[in-house]
Amino acid sequence: MKIRAIVDRARARNWQRLAIDALRARGHDVRIAINPDGCHLPAAIASLLMLERAVYGGGDSPYGGFWKNPEANEPAGFQPDLIFDFTCFVREAGPIRTLRPLYSGSVMEEAGHMALLNGAAPVLGISDSAFPGLARAFHVAIEDPFKIGQAMDYIGARLGNFAVNAVSDLRDGKPWVDATPVAPPAFLGWSNRQALSALSARAGAVIERLTTRAPRWHVGWRRTTCGGIAESLAIPKGGWARLPDDGRRYYADPFVMHRDGRDWMFVEEFPYATGKGILSVVEMGAGGPLGAPKPVLELPHHLSYPFVFEDGGQIWMIPESCAARRVELYRATSFPWSWELARVLIADEEVSDATVVKNNGVYWLFGTVSGGWRSSWDTLKIWSAESLEGPWAPCGEGPALVDSRCARPAGQFFMRGNELWRPAQDCSTGYGAGLVLARVDRLDFKGFSQTIGAVLRPNSAWPGLGMHTFNLANGLEVVDGCTA
Repeated sequence: MKIRAIVDRARARNWQRLAIDALRARGHDVRIAINPDGCHLPAAIASLLMLERAVYGGGDSPYGGFWKNPEANEPAGFQPDLIFDFTCFVREAGPIRTLRPLYSGSVMEEAGHMALLNGAAPVLGISDSAFPGLARAFHVAIEDPFKIGQAMDYIGARLGNFAVNAVSDLRDGKPWVDATPVAPPAFLGWSNRQALSALSARAGAVIERLTTRAPRWHVGWRRTTCGGIAESLAIPKGGWARLPDDGRRYYADPFVMHRDGRDWMFVEEFPYATGKGILSVVEMGAGGPLGAPKPVLELPHHLSYPFVFEDGGQIWMIPESCAARRVELYRATSFPWSWELARVLIADEEVSDATVVKNNGVYWLFGTVSGGWRSSWDTLKIWSAESLEGPWAPCGEGPALVDSRCARPAGQFFMRGNELWRPAQDCSTGYGAGLVLARVDRLDFKGFSQTIGAVLRPNSAWPGLGMHTFNLANGLEVVDGCTA
């Protein structure tokens, strides 16, 4: 495909250069056209970015690094099939199909800055002149919104990825899916005075964060015969009890297993003294835990999310081990106390909260991936295999979903009538801010789609600051949450 890439000389960023390089690597003939005029960032924003670069560095990062002296190389008579316009100027649509990156509905990157200063991650998008008023929207996660420049690095890198995938989809004749109405930008009318006011408020928030104790996670459980979370899609009132801790550790990520007439709860145990998670288990009697959780798996790196399940008459566990850059499958040799490594399912990839489900005779592994400017909060990837022990192959070139509201797994899949449902985390306002219950509408080799049925947040029934795991077995319902 022949592409004209238009960049602002005054605002050409590294991420735009990297996107153009990636387009060329995929076989596109990309020629560069320069917009000689330039528009400058508001002085308050520019000053903030300069200060951050001095404190945190920036170098040749996707946004902090400028593309120095981009040169036009479009030959006379070049007839592009497509234009990708990276500039910050609003233009009338021409006869050639044009794609543009959007920051919270605007082509101007300061809309992204202002959204961050207002405490929200901007909704990123790719607009298409063939579908005016619509865009592919991406709800990305910004893991540290207090560093505006670093957040814009993530935003620029992700926009570059989305741009490359959008162009390739057009070339391959794939439909323009997930097109949503473009929301009007909320922050472009801000003056420097308003920007400075937002900066002052952000400084206060940073100080508060530094002086406030980090949240502590805890596990809740209840016995139920009907009306539980899976049935009601709500947090039932009453009946909840908390798994006690000694104050020197917290418990999170509860999973439950019913085996030989006994119930067991597996958790991440995080001792503050070591700062490294291990996996522990406790038997759950009719009245609660029979003692304190005891370790069953400890490795040199951090472990969490003890996804335990039965398959083929054996008990298996897939712990989160993204710190080791692989997904490991463990087999119970003496349940629940002894486990052996059976197979490395996925190597050389940072996969968080790997969760397996068998559907229509195929094994599917869901997990969010990080690294390379991707966030484990928003980038869902799916693999498939004919058997549990693999080999596992990724489904498609890109992510199955980029959405901080409902990407990251949050527990075992469950059936609701004849429907398959999956718990997911809502990280749109921070890690583990809420629990999403989503119906799986499609899961096959051609695609994945889901419909959010409920978003559960802490309330009077389950108080706290967040929740990010739900599991159920034999009437034992478990969740987790955090408190200040």
